Amino acid sequence: MRISLLTVPVEPNYMNLVPEVRVDTEVFVSSIRSEGQMPVMPKIAIVSLIRWMESHGYSKEQYDFYDVDMLLPSDRELIDYFNEYQPTVVGLSAVVSTCYSQVKRIVELIRKCCPDAWIVLGGSLTASSNLVLRKTEVDVCVVGDGEIAWVNLLDYVKQNGRKWNYAQLGGIAGLAFLDEAGQLQFTGYGKAIPGEMNPFPDYDILLSGLKKRPQELANYFRRGLGSTHFQTDPRSHESNRRPVLAQLWTSKGCVARCTFCQRSTKGYRTHALQALDEHLKMLASRFDVGFVHILDENFGSDREYAHSVAEIMWRNGMLWMASGVRVSSVEYDDIKFYKEHGCACMKFGVESGSQKIMDVMEKKFAVERVFQTLKHCADLELYSPLAVMVGMPGESNETAAETGRYIGRLSYMQGIDPQYQGFSIFYALPLTGTPLYVYGQQVGIIGKSPDDEEKYLLSVSGSGASKINYVNLNGSGIKDVIWWDWLVSLEARRAFNELVSGKPLPSPNFMQRVIIADKQREIVGKALTLQQVLSAMKSFSLNGLQIKIFYFVDGVLEQHVVPSRIVALLPRWMVYPILRQVIYAQHLLQGFVLSMFKKQFNLWKKWPKIPRIDAPVITAAGVQIDRSLRRTVLGNARKEPSVAPDEKVQDTLSIGL
Repeated sequence: MRISLLTVPVEPNYMNLVPEVRVDTEVFVSSIRSEGQMPVMPKIAIVSLIRWMESHGYSKEQYDFYDVDMLLPSDRELIDYFNEYQPTVVGLSAVVSTCYSQVKRIVELIRKCCPDAWIVLGGSLTASSNLVLRKTEVDVCVVGDGEIAWVNLLDYVKQNGRKWNYAQLGGIAGLAFLDEAGQLQFTGYGKAIPGEMNPFPDYDILLSGLKKRPQELANYFRRGLGSTHFQTDPRSHESNRRPVLAQLWTSKGCVARCTFCQRSTKGYRTHALQALDEHLKMLASRFDVGFVHILDENFGSDREYAHSVAEIMWRNGMLWMASGVRVSSVEYDDIKFYKEHGCACMKFGVESGSQKIMDVMEKKFAVERVFQTLKHCADLELYSPLAVMVGMPGESNETAAETGRYIGRLSYMQGIDPQYQGFSIFYALPLTGTPLYVYGQQVGIIGKSPDDEEKYLLSVSGSGASKINYVNLNGSGIKDVIWWDWLVSLEARRAFNELVSGKPLPSPNFMQRVIIADKQREIVGKALTLQQVLSAMKSFSLNGLQIKIFYFVDGVLEQHVVPSRIVALLPRWMVYPILRQVIYAQHLLQGFVLSMFKKQFNLWKKWPKIPRIDAPVITAAGVQIDRSLRRTVLGNARKEPSVAPDEKVQDTLSIGL
């Protein structure tokens, strides 16, 4: 029995992103994996599957790991690999649903090379198992926590070979497949392995997936001082500080149920503390690691455990940051303790400055709680960058302006001009299995049939939560939609100016000086990029036009064309209507250029007109009624209950509900 485990890239056509191809070997020089302040995330799902396999009778001689995500091989390389290895079972890890196009591509190649192999898919994309099983060569989906279900499926294959025994498959929890009648079957969520058995990154396993390019292991690391998150802490600059940055998880799962967030596992489980201690010692001795990025979705939810993690980090001489923290998980004393034990940065989900939108998102706390927690960080000089999301159902010019004014308040409180704060603005992206995605299907924006659903997933494959691929589930007109990120930035500037005029900011501290200097360097870099873009435009090359389009849409060029400092000094009634028209004209021009080159992004598509969700504050006997998007979705489901067997199973697979 031969088992092949693969990671799946997100990029829809990564060959266009790779700067050089050595024709003689067809090996792609994947510099994109070595770029950025943060390292490539370790493939922890594969590590966990392999560990569980080895502990249940499957030896190293029986499996092979191919890190497709890191190596970005050509079709020819993939074909050569599968022709030579000829696996009995292939398992693909599809971490996010935006990798659908790559799943489809890879499994087609596998089926051509290995017609009798079982092709199995795991990860968040399995929330759309009906689509995956009907439109790709995947045989079985492993839904949710996969270790136990995966090994049980391997045992089935060992006993049955390529034969379909539907009754026996139906007895394995955690699987989705099509039965003999072509109906979608889901056996229910399986058991998760105990939290203490969740592994830390195993770099020997990760190295084995790199085949003839072991040097790519370096992409799992970065220089700690290459990241703004650590530069802001004076301890990072100590002469005896080990220089390398690594990433890891200390827990799995999340206690929250945000209506836009894709969740591939239920519950919240913490890792073994002794194993963490041993892992940190290995990182220090083998890779010279002195900086750690904790990737948990919900760090600090278990306060006692999080304090123990901080103590272990400190004992091992690590400076660390946590990028997934809920404000409800920390108080002032917690943040102070973390700072004293090596924490350099904590990132919170600010999301919105409008309580109405926070409720639609089901954040379960007030915007003022966010403000208070970030103030604790500022008082303790602990870096906490800002990011917000616009475009959820219920968003309006009023709520976007609220978010802008809130960002202005936060910037003033943190003592950093919004120009240098560098806050990020994302647009809501419907991901499979979330209430936002199901809402899109209910209102007819995302189709329910496999063909229509595939069209949507292909349209967002490889995209992040950027403006260029925004799917309008809000119901607002396009003039409003493309105005929201501008409005947030302009209102942030106005609010900041008003506060500064009342009480000027004191001289910046060390953390603030680092952030300002870093942003100034970035602005210079953007100016150079603009020069390069304008140069490329002279040749009217396709690449030049594409760069120009992205440059405008992502809101970078805006800062150079219309300085927000000046606009914020003028009355809204004077400049906002003119700006809106200019932005809309720019949007139409970009759409025309895209159509010339037969390029289409979601922002320029003609979406069906849908009613807006106003999400008003509703009270009954003085009690506020839940106005989460989840309530709307469940209410719609009660009005029009699913009758088709496949639809009923798909409802169950929507883990975000």
